[in-house]
Amino acid sequence: MSELTKKLETLSQRRKTKEAILELPADIRSSITLENIVYIDQIRESHELALFPKYGKETMEAPQGYSKYIYRDCDTLKDLVALINSEFVPFSKSILVQSTRNSAYWELPLDCQQQFFEHYIDVLKNNFWGLLVFQSDFAQGLVIDNYCGYLPEDRATNNDEVVYEYVFWQK
Repeated sequence: MSELTKKLETLSQRRKTKEAILELPADIRSSITLENIVYIDQIRESHELALFPKYGKETMEAPQGYSKYIYRDCDTLKDLVALINSEFVPFSKSILVQSTRNSAYWELPLDCQQQFFEHYIDVLKNNFWGLLVFQSDFAQGLVIDNYCGYLPEDRATNNDEVVYEYVFWQK
């Protein structure tokens, strides 16, 4: 990748990060600084995480190396909100957040995480919002994502072609 391409990528990530932060309520936004943002390449250079399970013909194999690993999927936002409410484990340190695809990661202090997650769940009730959060030491993290597809017939509740994923890990 050329130096110019890297700079353009960095600027794009920074812009997307600023836009995402501006969408947050003012009281959460006031505790976030852009001085400590971390770019996608920096994360990829320092950590290799296998976050999603691998599927065999009829089995799902969870990634190795975690003391706790939860993978759940569903096909409605209502079920996703219920899943988060039942499975969420609070973080014990500040976290890095990527709330928009291809944005940089911004630091969210411990003291405003509960308020952030309450806001996130409130928004999620009506609109999907992907999220990737983890402690800077990668000891704990959470991914909320979606993809085009269907759940197995015995678990499907609609034909919307969207599957929502919830992944939580602790090392």
